[in-house]
Amino acid sequence: MNLDKGLPLAERLQRIDHIQARRFSKLAGTILEIATEGVLRHLAACDRMDVNPDISAVREILTMR
Repeated sequence: MNLDKGLPLAERLQRIDHIQARRFSKLAGTILEIATEGVLRHLAACDRMDVNPDISAVREILTMR
């Protein structure tokens, strides 16, 4: 069971990796919306499979342009 589920997305990213949280905080506009959707889907999949989020997957989502 993932206890971070009720936290805001920025806080969940901070707990995964502070570097990715900083990258996320710098996004704006359409890129922010796309990255948010991607990260939320990744976190939901990790919750369903009961595994920890993959830092490299989050990095890939945030660096796509």
